[in-house]
Amino acid sequence: METDRPEYTAELLRHFADLRDGTHGGARSRHDKERLFTAAVALLDPYARQPLEEINTDLLLGTGEVTATAIRRGGDGLDAIWALSWPEQRGAAINPIVLRAYYGAGFHHRI
Repeated sequence: METDRPEYTAELLRHFADLRDGTHGGARSRHDKERLFTAAVALLDPYARQPLEEINTDLLLGTGEVTATAIRRGGDGLDAIWALSWPEQRGAAINPIVLRAYYGAGFHHRI
């Protein structure tokens, strides 16, 4: 008798196969994996902005600013940042609220 599996089980099995095969989403080269990361960041953008915009609208009464970077390349990999800042936070030298998508240079599935 088969038991019902949670929906994420298929994704975990795919991930384990990627680890075994040294691939990610069918990509083998670092360049192709970075291309997939770039595409994923574009898909994430509206979902990253939404909670920051909601916080700004509902809690900060529109006094804040939501910003986003493009994909940035650094010595430790690729990233993209979404941030919410507001005048009082900046005046107190407190870091903004930040969401970061990161694909490190040493991440898994590397050939």
